[in-house]
Amino acid sequence: MQVIYADTLFMINLIVNYLIMLTSAKLCALQVRRIRLVLSAVLGGVYSVLTLIYPFFQLPAIKISVGILMVMAAFGGKKFIIKIIITVFCVSAAFAGIIYGLTLMTGGDTSNGIYISVSFRMLIFAFGISWFVISLFFKRMANVSSEYVSISAGYTGKNTSFTALRDTGHSLTDPITGYSVIIAGIETLCPLFDKTVITALEKPAAIALSELGDRGYAFRLIPYSAVGVENGMLLAFRPDFVRVNGKESSEYLIAVSPNQVSDGGAYSALIGVDNY
Repeated sequence: MQVIYADTLFMINLIVNYLIMLTSAKLCALQVRRIRLVLSAVLGGVYSVLTLIYPFFQLPAIKISVGILMVMAAFGGKKFIIKIIITVFCVSAAFAGIIYGLTLMTGGDTSNGIYISVSFRMLIFAFGISWFVISLFFKRMANVSSEYVSISAGYTGKNTSFTALRDTGHSLTDPITGYSVIIAGIETLCPLFDKTVITALEKPAAIALSELGDRGYAFRLIPYSAVGVENGMLLAFRPDFVRVNGKESSEYLIAVSPNQVSDGGAYSALIGVDNY
């Protein structure tokens, strides 16, 4: 009879859950505080111990509910939460399948449905295989390093962070300074402004420029053209700082898009491929 120690069960699940949440965050191009991933992993570790003590917690409905709760602990407040939940469950299933397969291949014991004894080395190895396999099926999402960049910006003492797509069709620059322009939706920039400014930004660019100028905000108009749009104007401002993948630059403006800039949640802004 296999002896299962609660502390070992907790630690194994803590590590596995953290790797699953970290992988899911990368696949969905999400910026999230590591402490939230740890909190989610701890929740999963506690749940694993409860299933050992109280079989009731092994019911499928309970498992799914706890899984959703873990996702909310890690990513609650993010957009497209359903997509994130599905991604986490898919990563979890892939990871569990690979662990099970490796255990069978190495002659390990899989007779206990609650706990499979694995070494830390096997966990890391399984994580590497999981990332490779998942990347094959989710190549478009997993290609974060080449398609997406992480951006943080500050303005008037407030900060925000978001993910931008490196868009091959985006070459917008400020005609006065020659600075590159990052295009972001209003919702992405909400943390930088108060409600009255956000309300003004929702109006046509020329009207918003006048209203914000009266309030002391230094915005400017950037001409642009796009499919179906000729001689358009975007309202833009120069942030106090911009960091692209951690590298700070003073030669960026941020333009406010009147429409949502997203493909469904992976990014919320656009940056030119020649800009970074």
